[in-house]
Amino acid sequence: MNEIEDAERLESQAELLLNPKTFLMKVLELAHDMLVGAGAIYLKSECFEHAADAYEKAGGIAETFMRKYNLAAKNYELSGSCKLRFQPYVSIVYFIKAVSQYIDADDRGGVERCSELIVQNIDKCKIEKLSFPKFYDQTVERFVNSVPKHRTRSFITIFKFKFAKYLCTIKDYDHALILFEEVIVTNSENNSFKELIELSCSYSCLIIIIMKGVDAQKHIDEFCQLCPDFKGCSKYVLIKRIVESSKNDNFDDLADDVSVRLITDKEPYHRW
Repeated sequence: MNEIEDAERLESQAELLLNPKTFLMKVLELAHDMLVGAGAIYLKSECFEHAADAYEKAGGIAETFMRKYNLAAKNYELSGSCKLRFQPYVSIVYFIKAVSQYIDADDRGGVERCSELIVQNIDKCKIEKLSFPKFYDQTVERFVNSVPKHRTRSFITIFKFKFAKYLCTIKDYDHALILFEEVIVTNSENNSFKELIELSCSYSCLIIIIMKGVDAQKHIDEFCQLCPDFKGCSKYVLIKRIVESSKNDNFDDLADDVSVRLITDKEPYHRW
């Protein structure tokens, strides 16, 4: 019997254990462990679709019957990671499930790790604009509201910044601007985030230029009231140059070109 057959046997036995209407905890735990074992074998054999299914089933048992939320989260996270290999646009559902379970388990490390995984693979997940409210509510906002602010500010700030950058790539400028403004306002008195605030201001101004065109300067002046110090940094000089150039050059091409320069700027958040 080869490894794949071993995995199929474990999965079949687990399914049989789950058939009765009345479950015993020991039986549920055994079925869970069998599914996890099957998932591990499938994963080792690079049968990612089967591995994802096995981990998803294990997560459902841990969440619904065992009430072991940390265990459920790990299984959903593994399922999402497997789905990235063959069905990336669906994987986001499982990462959201994992984050939600980590929050229920009060596992901050799990929330941070899984949320970082979402950010790293967000271009593969292809979150549609209409899915943004659900995604954001079920990850960032729920996490913010679930634990004391002093424990989450650094992580939340970085997550918001990274996610706002992603939204720029899919041209969801309205939501991106909201997140950049939140980064600026909530950290205006925090010197450790000074560089990140400057980058957020740069992106925000670029978004305003893209959205407002030749009328951008007056809106930028209003925006800079959130962070008056920004007008004294080198990036503001670049923004001014863009505004002036946009009055004479091809505006869309210019904005896209400079957005690349801002995106590839050295970002300081790796130090936190």
